[in-house]
Amino acid sequence: MRITHFVLIFTFTLAAMLPAQTDTLHRAMELMLKNQPQKAAMLLERMVAENPQTHDGFVLLGQARLALQEYGLAANAFEQAIKLEPNDSIGIFYLAKAKIRLGDYDKAQKLLRGLLQMQPRHTAAKIQLAKAYFEANAFRKALPTYEKLIRQFPKNAFFYRQAAMCAAKINRIKTAEMYFRKVLQLNPNDRKSAVLFYNLLKNQQRWQEALNVLNLALTGYPNSAKLHLARGDTYLSLQKYIKARQDYLKALTLGDSSAYLYKKIGVAYYYLNDFAAALYALQTSARKKADDPLVFYFLGLAQKNLNMPDKAITSFNTALMLIFPTYLPDLYFNLADTYTTKKDYVTALKYYKKVLQVDPKRKIVLFYMATIYDKYYKDLQVPLTYYRQFLEQADKQIPERYKTYAMERMKAIKEKLHFQKGKKRRDHGQ
Repeated sequence: MRITHFVLIFTFTLAAMLPAQTDTLHRAMELMLKNQPQKAAMLLERMVAENPQTHDGFVLLGQARLALQEYGLAANAFEQAIKLEPNDSIGIFYLAKAKIRLGDYDKAQKLLRGLLQMQPRHTAAKIQLAKAYFEANAFRKALPTYEKLIRQFPKNAFFYRQAAMCAAKINRIKTAEMYFRKVLQLNPNDRKSAVLFYNLLKNQQRWQEALNVLNLALTGYPNSAKLHLARGDTYLSLQKYIKARQDYLKALTLGDSSAYLYKKIGVAYYYLNDFAAALYALQTSARKKADDPLVFYFLGLAQKNLNMPDKAITSFNTALMLIFPTYLPDLYFNLADTYTTKKDYVTALKYYKKVLQVDPKRKIVLFYMATIYDKYYKDLQVPLTYYRQFLEQADKQIPERYKTYAMERMKAIKEKLHFQKGKKRRDHGQ
């Protein structure tokens, strides 16, 4: 909180709550007006230590601590003030503000709801309550609170923006659109709202409407690299590659040198069949950020078109390795194991097969698949096949006990199959 702003608030409230201001309170106020909250806090700490029943001293001390961004100490001071005067609206209000700063949203909400029961027209409390809901991600409660503020202040663009964000968070898309449009109607230069609205439309692939929003925003911020980048992405999605390239290069001249931008420049050049320019941009992107599979995919495409097959193969393989991260086989393996525990063997087998797809060297999976087929599948040839594949492909890293078990089961299965075959012959002979 700015000290000058807080002093204006407190000067007004102090006149109402302190009919006889002490010299200490006067000196503390003067220090606050001089932007010296630390000195004011020290003076007030001595005052409340000498006279712990001085409600006004605790209130002003809390204000000083708020100005110093010492929110825990501020909350302590306001709590002491409220103990002395439980219905003190100023102390309750600022204690709630301190609690919001501390992330204690439940307490802040409770305080503000109680304050609004005492003073239903307390506008600042309504605003802080909406903020407490919003910062606690309680968007279903924040939305109607902001909507009440909108009815009270129908030309306040900030309240519309907050309501739009709440609506988007709870998937009320039409409501979010309505409020974003109202924000931009009230304040066409609200870049933050324009970007948020663009993202909302982009996620629905409503590219032409997204383009309209960006065109409006760029009239107010023609030198915004972020907006030019967003419009470039929009043109790229609309397959207007020349315009996309123009916006990407504009973003570059405005200071954006990110790996993402160079990737998009490279993609635009690729679709414009300028493979040499695409190669340069994509190589630059890869140097800046070497874990984006799409960069290496388009890099491979550019190299292939430039008759660089060996480099293209390397790039495509890199893209493949990045698409399938190292933890993916473990994830599939543990999913399979969990489904086995649940006795959902069909799904377990599906995920074991996925393990082999992304990590063909993990031969232990063949063993686990064989054991499932062995126990729960009627056709004994299937587990026999998997046991055989496991033994043929298992390396030295796999413990011998697995191989021993597989050989024992193969022997038992063969004996059983032999018995079944002999029985069929005898039955047939009869």
